[in-house]
Amino acid sequence: MDGQHPGMEVFFFWRTQQAPSAVFQQKAHWTCDNGRTLNLTQSEDWTGTITEIGLVVVGQLRSAPLKLNALSVEPFSNAGVLEAIWGEWTAYEPWTQSSVNTYRGVPANWRRLLYPVPSIAL
Repeated sequence: MDGQHPGMEVFFFWRTQQAPSAVFQQKAHWTCDNGRTLNLTQSEDWTGTITEIGLVVVGQLRSAPLKLNALSVEPFSNAGVLEAIWGEWTAYEPWTQSSVNTYRGVPANWRRLLYPVPSIAL
């Protein structure tokens, strides 16, 4: 995805055959390289037969239009897990007043695959 910036939020939406009237979502955090692997196993709702997917973009365009280059749904793989971990570590999240006391290195309120500090310590 080209043209995304920290002031823009992208949400991935889906529906399932098991709950056709429900719409589920997960925020796709921005990374400075404009590429990301969205780990949908973080959502308890990513189960069953997926019937529809979509993206919603919230925020203002800056100097360039937003361009979606590719979107794919990949099966579980070791390379995919490593890409998801790297995406978690490099995801942008604004600083808050609590950031001065603690910085976990991954977006808040996520079911993380792996924290960076213990990983680097190993």
